[in-house]
Amino acid sequence: MVAPPADSAQTTPAILPLKFFAIAYGFSWCVWLLPLASARGWISWPWVSLAQIPILAVGAFGPLFASFLLVYRDGGMREVARFGTRALRWRIPIGHLCVALFVCPVIAAGATYLYSLQGGPALAWTMPLASLPLLFLLLFFIGGSLQEEFGWAYAIDRMQRKWSTLSASILLGVIWACWHLPLFFIPSMSQSYMPFWSFLVFCISLRVMFVWVYNASKQSILATLLFHTSTNLALNLFPLLRHDKDLVQYQWIYYTLLLAAAAMPIAWLARTRAYEYSRVDHRK
Repeated sequence: MVAPPADSAQTTPAILPLKFFAIAYGFSWCVWLLPLASARGWISWPWVSLAQIPILAVGAFGPLFASFLLVYRDGGMREVARFGTRALRWRIPIGHLCVALFVCPVIAAGATYLYSLQGGPALAWTMPLASLPLLFLLLFFIGGSLQEEFGWAYAIDRMQRKWSTLSASILLGVIWACWHLPLFFIPSMSQSYMPFWSFLVFCISLRVMFVWVYNASKQSILATLLFHTSTNLALNLFPLLRHDKDLVQYQWIYYTLLLAAAAMPIAWLARTRAYEYSRVDHRK
């Protein structure tokens, strides 16, 4: 039997890390309120429109800020250093690494091809392949991966103490999707063109796969950082979304449904081997 984590409470752990979610949501939503209010005409501050992209990027740091704040509260700088270095755990099983790096681009290509059979654009890249390494680095550091995945790692560690891996993954997927809600009301954001139900399916499917790779790599945050980045890269490689609210986003819907299909075998594995996947040692 695995000993309880050093930073866990002596009593039964809470069902959800509510303090973490309150801080992460509060930070992000308060910052995102500025571009939301500007887009909706509630305020008329020109600098908000000019600085919309930096403001949105700062708001995305909510999960990271919340996780490091609470880790410091519970264990000081020593625990902060231990938590942070989990992003340096590079020993990821090769099969799981391939899933993290390639499953989303491959599925995005499949969705694009399916849409082309219905009269959509032919399957093709939307940018030169030579630009992909730089784009990958940009997405890694400022595209959401770094801002979010430390926080969701903090959350899933604690949720798996009370829930099965599959249940915790699905619930965190719902929470992750809802964290993005303000972006659905900012016209320039990709979310504003998506049906929310499809984004919910997208987030749940991805989080099931993220947690599977994360657990298999001994809670390597690097694994989910890479997975998150490849997900965002796929959205830039293929025209999955058309910026027109009057159109049915068939290509995007194909993509989310294919992601759900890809997540199902992993969900089945997590369900049938729940003990092995959920009893992880989060002290390492």
